[in-house]
Order: sequence, then C-alpha cells, then structure tokens
Amino acid sequence: MNRPMKKHLVPPHPPASATPPATTGATPWEKILDEYETRIIDMRVALRTDSTLDVLPFSPPENPGPFPSSLTKRAFRLLEEAGAVETDTRYHMRSIIGKLHKQRHKQVHYAQTADASDPSFLDALS
Repeated sequence: MNRPMKKHLVPPHPPASATPPATTGATPWEKILDEYETRIIDMRVALRTDSTLDVLPFSPPENPGPFPSSLTKRAFRLLEEAGAVETDTRYHMRSIIGKLHKQRHKQVHYAQTADASDPSFLDALS
C-alpha cells in the first residue's frame, strides 16, 4: 500500500548536515525559515531513504521581532511543504503498520495450522 509521494515544493537536497543554508547576514526570521526548511529537507530525505531521523518539535527562538511581509510567500510555501511531509509520513507509517500486521497474521496462521508431525528443521527431513 505504498502511495507515491506528492511533488514537493522544496527541491530535493542532500541532508542538511551536508549543505547547511547560508544564513550569514540574514535576518532572524530568515534564519528561522532556513532552519525550518532544513528540517523539512531532512525529513523528506529520511522518508525517501527509509532511514531514521529524530526530529524534535520545531521551536522558534523567543521574540525574533516582527515578521517581514517579504517572507510571507516563503513561509506559506514551507508550511504547505511541511503538511505534505506529514501526509507522506502518515502513509509511510500506515504501510509499515500494515506490513507488521500481515507478518503477525502469517505467524499466527502458521502456528494454528502447523502439524506437530511436520519437520521444523532441515535435519528433521527424511
């Protein structure tokens, strides 16, 4: 039950640790959005590569000042992308849960139908 991932708004990049955003001279809000975008990219990469990533909830610094209107479009684009990543994460989790249930069902079915006289090991085969 794999669902193809939606086309994302943030271009695919290597993990943020390999390409940190350039924040030199940036305003506090630009730095916050850069950090948020890096987190989105890291989550997208983790989903694509089936790797694990411990992501703590996003917490902007206190009192970064007024939000500049020039960053509004970027902020909304990032929020939309974050929502798409959350949706993809839910589908990915459902897929994993489905596989686990299927495996458990196979184990229970085998345990219920296995005949005690059936060989369980290769060396028990005659």
